[in-house]
Amino acid sequence: MKVVEKIREVSEKGGIVYSFEFVPPRAKKGDIDGFEQGVKDVLETIDRMVEHGPSFCDITWRAGGTNAERVLRIAKEMQNTIGVETMVHLTCMNMPLDEIDHALDTMKANGIQNVLALKGDPPVGKDQSQTVENGFSCALDLVNYIKARYGDYFGITVAGYPEAHPDKIQSNGLADLDDYKSDLVYLKRKVDAGADVIISQLFFDTDIFLKFIKDCREEGITCPIVPGILPITTYRGYLRMIGICKTWVPAEVTAALEPIKGDDESIRNYGIELATKMCKKLLAYGIKTLHFYTLNQDKSTLAILQNLQNLGLVDIRSNKDMYQNGEEYSSTILLAVVLGVAVSNIPLSTAYDAECVSILDVLLHAARFGFPNIWITTDSSSACIAFKSKSLPWKLQLLWNKLKRSYARIRITTVWREVNFGSNAAAKRGTSLAWGESFVCWKTFIPGED
Repeated sequence: MKVVEKIREVSEKGGIVYSFEFVPPRAKKGDIDGFEQGVKDVLETIDRMVEHGPSFCDITWRAGGTNAERVLRIAKEMQNTIGVETMVHLTCMNMPLDEIDHALDTMKANGIQNVLALKGDPPVGKDQSQTVENGFSCALDLVNYIKARYGDYFGITVAGYPEAHPDKIQSNGLADLDDYKSDLVYLKRKVDAGADVIISQLFFDTDIFLKFIKDCREEGITCPIVPGILPITTYRGYLRMIGICKTWVPAEVTAALEPIKGDDESIRNYGIELATKMCKKLLAYGIKTLHFYTLNQDKSTLAILQNLQNLGLVDIRSNKDMYQNGEEYSSTILLAVVLGVAVSNIPLSTAYDAECVSILDVLLHAARFGFPNIWITTDSSSACIAFKSKSLPWKLQLLWNKLKRSYARIRITTVWREVNFGSNAAAKRGTSLAWGESFVCWKTFIPGED
């Protein structure tokens, strides 16, 4: 589903759209083990945060596409293994056309419908003015190309700059008024070319963003404009980001940070407090969308969301809550029996426990038919224990977490096929856990436990 459709869907129900941005791992050239561990860590962070119900997540793209394959691999897992609507950043500066085509074709082949079209920065050591043969020099060119080649398949998001593009910011920290207005005109051209959502660059003065919204509307821009929120987690990271983005910092923020800049915990707590206040003001103004630049740091962003929920401003609801409390809840139960090892349709590159894969394959098939509740009985006690103890291989664990979000209730029990199911006491013990009001969602079972 396109991000713009997600925004409309939640907004029509009176909800608040919130989303998370992540960055791919860095690894030294040739450090395969380090990179693989980085991918695992990023995906596990994304998986944890998806439990809190974001409408979509996005993954960034390094200058010139130098990490393209890493980004595309992570995006594929986000969309298809974790199961969150995924948007991929795509920069066009110093990107050959065939590499842009490869990226977009790979996204489409993996069911990814959303792209954030950016000019991007040149790779380290290359000049901003350098162009690539048959390449593009600005985001508008990229938007036009995506629409011409792929029609309406992709939802296209573009960047908006509440203080003007960093290239236009002068030494006094402000942009010339004419430069600011020309930025708005250019943004309108990107929207007219086919962009349907705008996500803003980070800011720390909410009044600047609210003025930006007003100016965009006066320019005739009607699409959703999503504020980009950066929780401050470290003082060094804060300095780096405001240096890159040339972000205006209110005097009161500088005054609050200066005396605690050597205390990481105090910085983190202040970052949570500041972002909560900013979100509160934006929501009070009528903004219905929040996009968090997480930098892969889940605790601060989740703390901000929890604060907003405590204030009654955001309802953090995961898919499982929607099943439990919404109209989709049903008492219908699908009973599946998995005996032995089935031929699996799960595409895995490594030989994992085949019995666990068989169970996951049944869950995948049943989910496609919309069954809200499922009870699986298996003759593999080791597989059952693996689900209960969370000892699955990490990639299977991500898939299991996704499937748990697809159902209202899942039960996995064991039986022994060599005995008479109807009369044997051991078999009865394994399957005698009846459905009832005391059932705990997402809990897996082994014989004799409830």
